[in-house]
Amino acid sequence: MVNTGRAPNALLRALVAESGCPYEAIARAVNTIGAEAGHALHYARPSVAQWLAGTRPRDPVPELLAEALTRRLGKPVTVSDIGMAPLSAGVGIGLALDPAAALAELGSTMRRRTLITTGAYSLAAAWGLPDWREIAERGTLTASAAGPRIGIGDVAAVRAMTRVFTQVDEMHGSGAVRDTALAYLTNEVAVDLKADAADGVRRDLHRAASTLAYLVGWYFWDSEQHPAAQKLYILALRLAASADDGPAYATVLRGMSVQARGLHHHNAAVHLAEQAVTAAGGINAQPLHRAFVTAAMATATGGARDRRAALRNLAATERALEHADQTSGPSGGFHTASLEHTAALTHRGMGDLKAAAAAMARSNRARPSHERSHRAVSSGILAETLLDLGRLEEACEAWNVLVDDQADLRCGRADTAIALMRARLRPHARVPAAASLLHRSTTTRIRDA
Repeated sequence: MVNTGRAPNALLRALVAESGCPYEAIARAVNTIGAEAGHALHYARPSVAQWLAGTRPRDPVPELLAEALTRRLGKPVTVSDIGMAPLSAGVGIGLALDPAAALAELGSTMRRRTLITTGAYSLAAAWGLPDWREIAERGTLTASAAGPRIGIGDVAAVRAMTRVFTQVDEMHGSGAVRDTALAYLTNEVAVDLKADAADGVRRDLHRAASTLAYLVGWYFWDSEQHPAAQKLYILALRLAASADDGPAYATVLRGMSVQARGLHHHNAAVHLAEQAVTAAGGINAQPLHRAFVTAAMATATGGARDRRAALRNLAATERALEHADQTSGPSGGFHTASLEHTAALTHRGMGDLKAAAAAMARSNRARPSHERSHRAVSSGILAETLLDLGRLEEACEAWNVLVDDQADLRCGRADTAIALMRARLRPHARVPAAASLLHRSTTTRIRDA
């Protein structure tokens, strides 16, 4: 502990009082978030009392404490808000940073072999992102640097590489492409962002770089490395803002909403999805992109147990998809299998397990064969839902699909699904179908995703 000699911390006291949490609960929350960030902390009630008395703990504890209060209060709380400025190094890349500088900083971090996965997922960052209409510097691009001039061919190369990364991910899992895609982003693309270019080329480059950064963020999310995913998502937002591209900004916010929902921050997921719909242009958005972002609204409101809003958003997603041109749209696409997957997650969030299972089964039947990693994860969710319904034999059939697909994947979520399958089947180990599946899974290698 570092004693600053300051007066009692009135700002922190007010927020702790507003949270309604006893000191023990505050300390446990800090320890839990610290564990997410790789720190073994053992704070208890006396430590919180000392903080309220004016003692500032060592970094990164002020940041963890602010995050704990953010999660409790459902609004962004910064280190300054709790009276513990200066703000220590953040968990993300702020939108105020020039995107080329932010990307160069990320590359430097990698070259120093400092893990970009340090820190914790920041709910404060998720709540504190500016709405598209609030961005003051839209269209402000990085100044050209002295050196080679890039052209449309360089932008085309970034887009081509992005397509390759997407194809590898779909067939072999995010772990097979994540680090390569990150290295390409922080080396080749970072250099291009600093090069000389015509305004139109520069804008297209920022747009293409935003798409790639978003996908790399998705790869880290799929690998269940959430702090790194959030950093890449925020970088992608800044690039989209620099390109003055609302739909690109919406795509990233949509991904951040999915991440928040997966981490059970349901109100934040709804907030981010609402921002995504606004940035996409609302009802004026291109139909396929409108379906893509409205799907996030459906799953987010379903997770928040807002049944009326969830069903309304699900119907809007379906209507938009009916009018969509599948030849152009968000990276990764959105099709019938995606719609059914959305329906399954929405119904599951609302507690309607029968509808969820039926929709996920339809999703798997409609899923294109090359989308192996998506099918694997969906099969795991289907199996869990069927088991919750008491349909053990059908659950085992779905889990067998997961085991078949996971054997050839490097996907953190698929690995987690296998581990969960084993845990949930152990009480049923005497049932032949479960016993057979457990035996199969003992030979399944969990790969480093």
